[in-house]
Amino acid sequence: MKPIAFFSSIGKWAIRIALLGYAFIYHLDTFVDFQLDTLAFYQALLWCVFTVTLLLGGIFQRQKLTVISALVITLLVVYIMASTFDGIRANFVHQLLLLGGSLLFIGEGNK
Repeated sequence: MKPIAFFSSIGKWAIRIALLGYAFIYHLDTFVDFQLDTLAFYQALLWCVFTVTLLLGGIFQRQKLTVISALVITLLVVYIMASTFDGIRANFVHQLLLLGGSLLFIGEGNK
């Protein structure tokens, strides 16, 4: 059976929206607390800024913006995976899904 290309586009938009939702659900409170002396604030800042720019890169068809945003998100996910690794548990698999989504945008951009 041939793949249906239409669903690829829908899937990419779903991943963009899911990454944005993840950033706001898990990191917005930390960002709003505005504690400049904590590492968590800067992680939350990067998550919020670069998931928004990933979405904007898709809306405005800016390949460079999409790839750079995905690269920063990938680095954040890898850092979180390495610093919080406690065996293969639900949190690790969750981060692995985020990693897969961000790597998709590094590899394909807005195609």
